[in-house]
Amino acid sequence: MNSFEEYTLIIGAIAVLIEAVKYFKKNFKSWFEHT
Repeated sequence: MNSFEEYTLIIGAIAVLIEAVKYFKKNFKSWFEHT
């Protein structure tokens, strides 16, 4: 059982997902205001 590796993988995926959401939110808002 590699529960530690799975835990690290999940945490990494969540962190990347949060960063992507913040990035797209900022870009979408500026694009929406531009249009």
